[in-house]
Formats: sequence, structure tokens, C-alpha cells
Amino acid sequence: MQNKDVMGKGKILPLLIKFTAPATAAMAINSLYNITDRIFVGNSVGKEGLSAITAVFPITTFIMALSVLSGMGCSTLVAIRLGQNDEKGAVDVLNHTLIYIVAAAGTTSVLGFVFIKQILLMLGITPDLVEYATPYARIIISFSVFTYFAFGLNHTIRSTGKPIMAMITVLSGGVMNIILDYILVTKMGLGIIGAAWANAVSQGIASVLVIVYFIKYSPIKFRFKNFKFKIKQIIEIAKIGSAQSFMQFITALIAVLLNKTVVTAISTDALASAGVYTSVVTLLTVPAMGISQGAQSLIGYNYGAENKKRVISFYYAATILSIVTTIVVVTLAEAFAPQLAGIFGKDVPLAPIWIRRGVFLLPLSAGMIVATGYFQAKGKQGKALISALLRQVIFYVPALYLLPKLLNNEGIMYAQPVSDLPAFVATTILVIYDIRKYRKGVTKIER
Repeated sequence: MQNKDVMGKGKILPLLIKFTAPATAAMAINSLYNITDRIFVGNSVGKEGLSAITAVFPITTFIMALSVLSGMGCSTLVAIRLGQNDEKGAVDVLNHTLIYIVAAAGTTSVLGFVFIKQILLMLGITPDLVEYATPYARIIISFSVFTYFAFGLNHTIRSTGKPIMAMITVLSGGVMNIILDYILVTKMGLGIIGAAWANAVSQGIASVLVIVYFIKYSPIKFRFKNFKFKIKQIIEIAKIGSAQSFMQFITALIAVLLNKTVVTAISTDALASAGVYTSVVTLLTVPAMGISQGAQSLIGYNYGAENKKRVISFYYAATILSIVTTIVVVTLAEAFAPQLAGIFGKDVPLAPIWIRRGVFLLPLSAGMIVATGYFQAKGKQGKALISALLRQVIFYVPALYLLPKLLNNEGIMYAQPVSDLPAFVATTILVIYDIRKYRKGVTKIER
């Protein structure tokens, strides 16, 4: 396979850019699914619609977490198996991932559709807002199977050496989402229901492209001849994907905590501004997420091939690249905060202030994102999980709880930067220790 020679022998920086540029573009489009809904609804419906979508965000993130559990596990194991020249093992991982997707998506859709109102009330949303958000959430959950295919298996396309194809599948769905949002929300006036249908249809299109790729064009394809289901394989996929999935679960829980804090400390209307802030943070971390995901395939492949020097080189190059690019986008966000907030409509007066006070240390988060991806690519789910907890829980949750008490409403806005600094220091120590141990030790990889 020609791509194998490139992944194992190509120059570090050009190869990293080759893999991370499409991954970053794919992440940008991925992020735009929910953000596009907020932009069109914010301008067409107002703060009520924007608040409703913000309230549903934890649910969409939870679904994404379940898709990442299989997607990142499959992607990492496929990259490692291909690095070991074990194509049969890579196909077996792919087949088991498909079974997981069907089972998990079916369960999510049924339970979510039946209990959506109860779920929204559990998230601490006011009854009036629940009635407004329920139709949007019900459509999103009912068609969640498309999320599993469109985003879960998209990572594995990169691991087969086809980063451009991975970008195309996400790009097609993202562009269609923008077009349908414009038609259904703006032109036809369907509000948040129109946004939900735009989301479902566009992800369906991306899913079809992913499935076709793994049936016809991928170097490893779905093949169930002589297939034997092994629960151990499902567990291995889930273990490898657990750190990234846990990060998504934590993101969902943090979103719930943030929403409750905003409603309690400020007002329900302020949820609209909170939604704008989280949307901007999502966009600003896209470069780091894309670089991390692109680097994971390269790190995983070379880890499987037992090429320590390239594994470490890819990590350092990805870290520097992610921090530098994030500095650039954060500087632009600080300079144009009012304009950024204005994209989402006129009913978000707190958003520009929140952006300027909350994002200035995000370059440190970029380094932590790559660190988590580094551990993930090596199959070190325990260390990846610790890295994720440092960034999103151990320091952030106490800051989100204490700062509003110390600084009143403005304390919420400083929670992110106050927690980023100590989390970055702790994560850096964890990575340095791992790299030193990796350099000195003997690489042992399960085959």
C-alpha cells in the first residue's frame, strides 16, 4: 500500500500538514453543524430559539460522545494494525465497529425519542423552554444514526491513508446543512424545526458517502465472510476510544453545569449569550482538534511500526503547530469579538464581553488537546483519560463553581482561563514523563 510507505517514511512537517489540513477543515465543518443552526435561528427567531438550541447542546454532545467511542477506537486500532501489516485485523476492527454503531444508534434513537421531555427537564431547563426545545431535540435524536456514521467512521478514513476523502465526506454534509438551514429556517420560516431537519438530512448525506467509501473504495472494506463476533474486540475498541469519548461526555456535563449556572446567576435569556460564547470557543479550538486528529493517524501508524523517533517528532510538531495557530485565531477573536457575536443576532449583549474575557489562554488548551490525542494514538487510554480530566474537570469545575461566588456574574466568564494554566502545567509534566519512559523502554504492542 503506497500510503503506508508515506506514513512511515515521509518528512514530518509536510506529512503532518497533509493529514491535519483536511482534518482541520473537516473539524470546522463538523463544528458548523450546531453553530450554523444557532446562527440562522438566532437571526430568524431570536434569543428564545438560540436559548433552546443551547439547552439541547448537551444532548447532541452526548450523541457525539457515543459515536467517538467507536470512531476513535476504530481509527486508532486500524492505524496500529496497518502499521503492523495486519490488514485482516484492521478489517475485523472495522466490522465490529459497524455492529456497535447499529446497536448504539438504535438504542439512542428509541430511548431519546420516548423520554426527550424528561431528559430536558433533568438538564435543569425551565418548563417553557422545554416545550420550545422538544421538537428540535426529538428530530436530532431520531436520526442520530447518521452522526455515528458521518463522524464516527470519518476518523477511520484518515487511518486508511485518505485524509482528503475524510474531509470531503464531512464537507459535503456541512455545505448541505448551510444550504438547508437557509432554505428551511430563513426562507420557509420553519424556525428551530427547520434547523433540526437541515441537520438530519445533511448528516444523512455524509453518512451515505462514508458507507460507500468502506464498501467500494477503501483499502480495507466491510467483509463479513467467515466473520466471528468477539465481545473482546468491542471492548478493546471502546477502551481505546474511551478517553476521547469521555472528553465529549464531560463536555456535555460541563454544558449542563454552565447552563444551570447561567440561569441561576444571571437569567434564562443569558443562555443565548452563553451559546454564542461556547460556539466561538468551539471554532477557536478547531485548529487544535484538527491537528490532533490528523497527527493521531500518523502517531498510531508509527507506534504500530515501532518507530519511536517519528512518534515523538510528530507529537512535538503537532503541539507547536496547534499552539501557534490557536494564538493567531484567538488574537483575531479578541480583536473582533463584537463582530463575531453579531453573527448570531442582536439579542446577545453579554457575548462580546464573555469572548474577550474567556478565550485568551485557549492556546494552552490547544497543547492539552494534542497531548490527549498523543496518548490516544498510542492506545494509552488511562493517560489520555487523565489528560482529558485535567483539562475539562479537575480545574474547570471548581473554577466554574467558585468564581461566580467571588466575582459575581463576571466570575463565570473567567472560569476557562483560570483553569487552563494549571491544567496545562500538569498535562505537560504527564507527557514529558511518558516520552522519557517511552524512549528508554522496549515497545510492546498487542497483536
